[in-house]
Amino acid sequence: MKWARFFFILNFLSLLTGIVFAKTLSTRITVYNQGIALVQKVETIFVKKGIQRISIKNVPSSIEPSSVFVQELSHPGQIQILTQIFNDNLVSRDRLLTEYLGRKIEVEITHAKSGKSSLETAKLLSINPNIILEINHKVYLTPPGKLLFPVSRKKRFLIRPKLSWLVKSARTGKEKILLSYLTKGMSWKGNYVAVINHHHLDLAGWAEISNRSGADFHHAALNLMSGEIHLVSHQVIRPPMYSMMAKPLYTGNPTLLQQSKFFEYHLYHLKHQTSLLNNRTSQIQFVSAFRIPYTKIYTYENSSIISYYVSSQNHRVTVLLKFNNSRKDGIGVPLPAGKILLYKDFHPSGRGELLIGEDAVSDTPVGKKVKVKVGNAFELSAAEKQLSYKIVVPEPGGVYEKKIEVILKNRKKIPVRIRVVQDLPPNISWKIVQSSDSYHKISSSSFDFSPEVQAGGKAKIIYTIRYHS
Repeated sequence: MKWARFFFILNFLSLLTGIVFAKTLSTRITVYNQGIALVQKVETIFVKKGIQRISIKNVPSSIEPSSVFVQELSHPGQIQILTQIFNDNLVSRDRLLTEYLGRKIEVEITHAKSGKSSLETAKLLSINPNIILEINHKVYLTPPGKLLFPVSRKKRFLIRPKLSWLVKSARTGKEKILLSYLTKGMSWKGNYVAVINHHHLDLAGWAEISNRSGADFHHAALNLMSGEIHLVSHQVIRPPMYSMMAKPLYTGNPTLLQQSKFFEYHLYHLKHQTSLLNNRTSQIQFVSAFRIPYTKIYTYENSSIISYYVSSQNHRVTVLLKFNNSRKDGIGVPLPAGKILLYKDFHPSGRGELLIGEDAVSDTPVGKKVKVKVGNAFELSAAEKQLSYKIVVPEPGGVYEKKIEVILKNRKKIPVRIRVVQDLPPNISWKIVQSSDSYHKISSSSFDFSPEVQAGGKAKIIYTIRYHS
């Protein structure tokens, strides 16, 4: 599938950027968290005056050929690419069989009695669905030995993908070019590890970069783009040239990744060059923060109170941790989406941790709160039942009332506050007509209670809700 290209290029700025890029490094990669990457690589080619074929080897097998863009660095305006072919027809078993169909090959046959081997000339008659050979005027439906394919000096099999250009040059000599293209098979995500104690947590964030593009990249400058760019039917809009990048912002604790804003997204830049090998996954730390204050929240949530009959016994209460992504609280950098693992010290000296849960974290800009689900509280439970049901106004346009009882139990030795969230369908009009506890309207389709449950005790909430669709 062809990918759309949108080139935002100012000729002078593009040339200037390319020259600076070529003097400082040879490869720059920007990896997006949507399974694509932008590769910029300096190549040196030798051209003769006139028209000739030029090959660029070691390109990814997942390259998008329609995204290729070439910028001349040595002598701008002296070469012109007339046509381009992407060749990824690599040597393989099926490729060899197809190539030699109807031609002569050799078969190495091992004789059962003597154990000796001999070479026989054979003609490859068929390869689909099975291999059929003709040897000494006899047809073999099963190859009697190993197949050997002759290699011609004129015929070289392709072991790596390559770009082949038909180039028109106004001069003879070496040309340095900046080759840019998009490739699939590369992505990144954030992974986090948090260790909590009674009042604070320590956080480490790792960028996990995966390369399944089909090519190795050595000594490359690495950028990681956080945020979703718009893709039209899996078509990519090419970002601006690097001369338009913003200056780095405050980076908090020292890490290997420098951070900056870029358009409506966020960019992480590795401070040193790195190698991204094919079929490898690399981790780079991008945030490290200590003694972050957090809040523990106990929550029971029910989304079925409008069902015909409400009955829920010994429902578990969820444990959530919430902390601020702010410089004041020790972080203050945008956090990309990813998985977070939570550990807790189990030894008084803090020299040992146990896993207590994991959750997914969404993209969190500076100033927003991070909310993490840890698991279910062992010593807390909730039970909910319907005490009464009444039809206030019959159908059509029916109005109904339900009386609901929620019982919260606390087997801990300390009092806790449990948030009880009640969710309703979005197309329901509702009103609490009576309640034993004060409630808070969260949205047009949800409300909550927050009673304190004493140590070893229980709390009861009774409310009546009137609703109609």
